[in-house]
Amino acid sequence: MTDGIPTNRHPEARRVLIIDDDRDFADSLAHLLALEGYNVQRTYSAAAARQALKSFAAEVALIDIRLGGESGLDLVSDIRRSHPHILCVMMTAYASAETAIQALQEGIYDYVCKPFYSEDMTATLERCFERIHLSRERETAETQLRQAQKMKALGELTGGIAHDFNNLLAVIIGNLELVAEDVGDDADLRELIDDALSSAQSGKELTHRLLAFGRRQTLHPQQVNVGELVAGMLKLFERTLGEGVALEHIPNDDLWSIEVDKNQLEMSLLNLAINAHHAMPDGGTLRVETSNEVLSRSADAPPEGPQSGEYVMIAIADTGIGMSDAVAAEAVQPFFTTKQAGEGTGLGLSMVYGFVNQSGGHFAIASAVGKGTTVRLYLPRAAGVNRLAPDAPGHAGERDGAGERILLVEDRHDVRRTARRILTGLGYDVIEAADGHEALGLLSGEDRIDLLFTDIVLPGELNGLHLADEARIRRPDLKVLYTSGFAQDVLGDGNVDMDRIDLVRKPFTRDELAQRIRQSLKA
Repeated sequence: MTDGIPTNRHPEARRVLIIDDDRDFADSLAHLLALEGYNVQRTYSAAAARQALKSFAAEVALIDIRLGGESGLDLVSDIRRSHPHILCVMMTAYASAETAIQALQEGIYDYVCKPFYSEDMTATLERCFERIHLSRERETAETQLRQAQKMKALGELTGGIAHDFNNLLAVIIGNLELVAEDVGDDADLRELIDDALSSAQSGKELTHRLLAFGRRQTLHPQQVNVGELVAGMLKLFERTLGEGVALEHIPNDDLWSIEVDKNQLEMSLLNLAINAHHAMPDGGTLRVETSNEVLSRSADAPPEGPQSGEYVMIAIADTGIGMSDAVAAEAVQPFFTTKQAGEGTGLGLSMVYGFVNQSGGHFAIASAVGKGTTVRLYLPRAAGVNRLAPDAPGHAGERDGAGERILLVEDRHDVRRTARRILTGLGYDVIEAADGHEALGLLSGEDRIDLLFTDIVLPGELNGLHLADEARIRRPDLKVLYTSGFAQDVLGDGNVDMDRIDLVRKPFTRDELAQRIRQSLKA
């Protein structure tokens, strides 16, 4: 019952339920608390209180110790069982040590003796709501920590899967291409091989997205003008979205430059546009907005949140079907999708999430069912160093070997055998080693070696990077080409400039390997 009480109905108002069989007292207290800004309801019996709690989300219950023929302590016990989040405050005119102890045993938070001054009651309620606030902050922090730990574990898992899968694909793609050279004019067999190669290439793209989610892809950052990049993407968006979706662009002429992998940023924005398109099957509006943002990190902010600093924000917003909070919380996890089977892999958002975090930025998603979704990418402002994009591999020209000797170092026998067959087919003289120590033994000999082609992840303490350092002590002019399906784990410690080493990522095709070998030998 709330008739005649000026209750505060603002959704943020602190909610208090008064339970007292003294109607005059209950009404007076309700008026007082309402004037203080609380959202108040009052009842006059335990049964009425139980009924009120079904529709009124009380945060604090003020309970008289005697409720007619029922004990207020019994009601406290019931509320603690059915609504454990509610803080119960006992009110009584019959104060005694025995009742206080009994009330505390039933789970009350505080104890107020009648009669009391209004200041005493409001001070008690302030303590209650301060505790509620701290409890919610702790729950939020714990939830964020659990989510961060889960995402980290998923990243490690998917990165490990991608590494193993890349080695498998290297063998599959390499051997299919070797077989394709010998099929002659058999059109049916060539069609089978082409289909298998196409599927293997799809697997290659899938592992690339897994590595992106796990923040373990190899990035090539360069200074990017966000305004120019977004403007250049708009025409691609128009073709992707079709006629049913209106494109709205809110530009900013004074955007800072950022330092990211340009290709990955373009792919991320395209993924977001495609997701937005799917979320608007009946048409709608896609809004692209950019701005400079200065984020400040509070002392109690969760560790996975955005760091203080200057960022360029890119927002992609749609007016589509939207997502519930539960779905939005899972949206960036790999393979999570709300699409029908066969309509998507569930790796689009996870790839964007991983790329942004690996770039030192922050990913945020806000959505509501029936109101659309907004994804914001916060990418850190460039420090002023203008790093150009790495040179793209040249066209296949002179790619065959002329008897140059290559030391191939790879711990997996099947991958090493496939690479050796490709290299010997290209005209190179190949010698092999299964680990760094075996390779150093060969490098310490007198035989001529023109190129060291080594996997980065090798067993033992000598990985590919350390092997190359030791090799150049023995042979200062030795050319080196690295390969890996999982390079970022080794290279991502900040001690190696990714743009200054020659790296061909697994799984590589015959043409990719041929071009990179020639480039390394001519460097």
